[in-house]
Amino acid sequence: MSRVRTRALMAIAAILLGLTAWVGVPAQPALAAPCWSLSCNNLDPQSTGCGSQATTLEQFSWSGVYIELRYSSLCNAAWARAYWNGPCNNNVAGWAWIHAYADSQGTQWKSSDSENLPCNNITTSWTTMRSFTYWVKACYDVYPVYWCTRLR
Repeated sequence: MSRVRTRALMAIAAILLGLTAWVGVPAQPALAAPCWSLSCNNLDPQSTGCGSQATTLEQFSWSGVYIELRYSSLCNAAWARAYWNGPCNNNVAGWAWIHAYADSQGTQWKSSDSENLPCNNITTSWTTMRSFTYWVKACYDVYPVYWCTRLR
């Protein structure tokens, strides 16, 4: 057998061995969502794990309160998260809300949830989730203020 032919056969054998090893590597299992979309309604984003890879879609602040509309692509759900570091009125810094609507104009209400922001130095609170198949917005409520993010 010639040297060229021997080297060619060795190269082909190495490639085949490499392909066999590559194909034989087990795939990593995908992260399983604890809930998906509508099945996430009224569930806690932290205890379900949906909050671990969430992003902030919209945010605003008012008088020491920061409101975020959070979204989890893992769970296809959204919720409101609030961070407070400001003044209090009657031992409550206000309420964070998540509102869900069937339409982009916000006229066909589906559901809501709120979480109060207690007056204790610095605190972070969040609402339960709503399916991202709805139009959602995060709001802040402390009399006489009621501000919201855009519908998303």
